[in-house]
Amino acid sequence: MRTMIDRLTSGGSAVPATLVGTGKNQKAAVHQTGQGCSEQHRQDQWQREVDRCREEIASIEALLRAGHPDVEGLVLALADWSEELRMIAREKKEAAA
Repeated sequence: MRTMIDRLTSGGSAVPATLVGTGKNQKAAVHQTGQGCSEQHRQDQWQREVDRCREEIASIEALLRAGHPDVEGLVLALADWSEELRMIAREKKEAAA
């Protein structure tokens, strides 16, 4: 899941940023959003986020197919990453509008 936070710049001012992931999968992958980003940078960031979600989903599906014993945990993780992918798609659609 995404969490909006304020990130302090080296100049001491806060800028909007997004922390991506859930629970133990949450990464310190904070990226700056907003006016300072070029369109290409935003597109690249979006693609990286989509790719990461798809990789996580594929990994979870492979574990389920292989008979991993933690089915409940894997299904929960699959739901989380699938929702993350839907959120990313919604944000891109809203940004384009």
